Amino acid sequence: MAESLRDALAAHLKAGRVVPRVDLTEARLEGAELAGLRCEPGMIGRGARLDQADLSEAQMEGADLSQAHLDGVTLDGAFLAHARLDDATGYQILAERLVLALGSAERARFAEAKLDGADLEGVAFYDADLTRASLRGVRGRWATFGRAALLEADLTGGNFEKASFRDADLTGASFERADLTGADLRGAQLEDVTWTGAVLLDTKFDEGAHPRRRR
Repeated sequence: MAESLRDALAAHLKAGRVVPRVDLTEARLEGAELAGLRCEPGMIGRGARLDQADLSEAQMEGADLSQAHLDGVTLDGAFLAHARLDDATGYQILAERLVLALGSAERARFAEAKLDGADLEGVAFYDADLTRASLRGVRGRWATFGRAALLEADLTGGNFEKASFRDADLTGASFERADLTGADLRGAQLEDVTWTGAVLLDTKFDEGAHPRRRR
């Protein structure tokens, strides 16, 4: 069954056809070569096993990949606006320039993910694990990282205007040259955070925690 599914997707890819809305719930597609795959919006892939698969430049708007297995998956340049990745696991995913705008990745486990240049505007990362993730230059306006783990994460140069980091663990993270205008960091753990060149206009901190007003 897994091989026939791979063959069907490969045939659509080779022919340049859009994959009709399909149910890939718990599909076994580990290591599949699906770069450039185009799917109709709303593809269902809950619990799909996509470890080590190549989905670079794939078009999967509104896909439901909640609980998907994404260890080592490549999503460079993929378009997943409005997609759901809640409870997904993806150690060391490669997702530079990923578009996940207005999507959701609540409770996702994306430790050491590489998300440089990604569009994460409005994405919900509540309770997500982004430990040691690289988010350099991301567009993260209005994103919510409430209670997320961002220990030693690299957020250098990112745009986090109006983003929320309420109660997040940012220990050892870097906001060098990041724009945090209007962002909310109340309740966050901020030990050893790098603030060099960060824009902190109207940024909300707990009383006495503002890095440029401490005595």
